[in-house]
Amino acid sequence: MQTLIVTDQAMFGQAWADFLMKRNLASRAGTCNTPQAVELSTRLQPKMIIVDMQPMGVEVRQLITTLKSAAAKARIILILSGYESRTFIQYLIDIGVAGLLSRQSAIEDFCLCIYSIAKRRIYIATELHQIFKKRLEPTERIATGICFLSRKELEIGKLIVSGLSSKQIALDMGLSYKTIDAHRYNIFKKLKIKNRIGLVNLFTGHPQQIIAQ
Repeated sequence: MQTLIVTDQAMFGQAWADFLMKRNLASRAGTCNTPQAVELSTRLQPKMIIVDMQPMGVEVRQLITTLKSAAAKARIILILSGYESRTFIQYLIDIGVAGLLSRQSAIEDFCLCIYSIAKRRIYIATELHQIFKKRLEPTERIATGICFLSRKELEIGKLIVSGLSSKQIALDMGLSYKTIDAHRYNIFKKLKIKNRIGLVNLFTGHPQQIIAQ
C-alpha cells in the first residue's frame, strides 16, 4: 500500500520509509514534515499515514481529523513516546487512530501493526498495550469520559448540573429544544450515565477534571 510518513525529523522518516520498502510492507513510501502533511495527503491519497508525534507541538484531534479529511481511505498510525496514560490511548482509539506504536516498539510489533492495518484492524504495540490493560482508577474513568465531550457538550452539561431544563438551556443558548435534547443524549451516552443525578455526581465529585477541559 502507498504510505506517507509524517515527521519533523527527516532522517528518522527516511529510515522508516526504507524499512517499509525493503520488507515489502509498502508499495511506495514517502516522507514529509508536518506543514506538508495535509497537502501531500490530499494529492497522493495514501492508504496509510504514519505520524511521529514526539517532536510535534500540534493538537492531536485536529491533526487526525484534518488528515482523515484529506485522505478519507487512509489508516493512521501514531508513533508515541511509550509513556502515555491509558486514558490518552483510549482517547486516540476513539478519535479514529488505527495503530499505536512507540519509539521503543520492536520490529515485530511494527510489522504486525502494518499487517493488522492492511486487514482493517486496530493494533496497539506491546508496551502500550500493557498500559492499556491496566484497570482505570476512579479519577481516570472520569477523565476518560470527560475528554470525549465537546466544548458545547461540556457547557450544556454544566447547565444541566445547575438544574436548568432542556427548554431553559435552549432559551439561554439560543438553540432549539431538539438540539439541546440531542446534546443531552450524547452527554449521557459518552459518560455512561442514565440521568441527571449521575451527571451531578460526576461533575461535582471531580470539579478539577471539569475545569481543566
